[in-house]
Amino acid sequence: MSSSSLCVTSVASVATSSRRDVFAARREGSSRRLSSVARSRKLERTRRIMSPARAAADDASSVDYGDEIFFLKDAPLADLIPAGPWSVIDGGVCAPAGFKAAAFKAGLRASGTRADCALIVADEPAVSAGCFTQNVVAAAPVLYSKKAVAGKNTARAVLVNAGQANAATGALGMEDTLESAQKVASVLGLDDLNDVLIESTGVIGKRIKMPELMRAVPLLAANLS
Repeated sequence: MSSSSLCVTSVASVATSSRRDVFAARREGSSRRLSSVARSRKLERTRRIMSPARAAADDASSVDYGDEIFFLKDAPLADLIPAGPWSVIDGGVCAPAGFKAAAFKAGLRASGTRADCALIVADEPAVSAGCFTQNVVAAAPVLYSKKAVAGKNTARAVLVNAGQANAATGALGMEDTLESAQKVASVLGLDDLNDVLIESTGVIGKRIKMPELMRAVPLLAANLS
């Protein structure tokens, strides 16, 4: 091979190598930009979820119930309730006299913009009953509430959460349920733990995000109306 051929070959190799380096650099830069964008979006989602809770932690009155996160479609009660000596009352859960409620977005869901916890309170002991699963695998809130309803026929409060069902969580899940009931009882000034019922829905096998829920309970109580 002549020296000129070697020179051309060397130049071609250098050019190819340079192009590869450029492409690799571009790919790396693009990957970094995408990674940065993903991190920024994730951070923004986290801020959107957590900022209401943090804001309300400083001032419970800052909860804006006109916010779209509290807008939910009404259940078609007129179509679901069978005919009988009763009528459908217009309004929400607080339509009957003597009941108050509040909802909040505590950041329990993995994503989404909806409120994820609520507290319903009766001014006086209200007759309570439950329809529970007969499955041997029952979530901690089911086991707890079933025992509470069996212990007395009235209740004063129901704490509801979405995000985690607290099912298949073992002894720790039951501890979380008891802690939730105790928190509600303490905030409302109730002496009997059986006055508080717990309902959870969401992902199975995941414990409830207790710091977020515990922070929300006083805010829920402060916004009852």
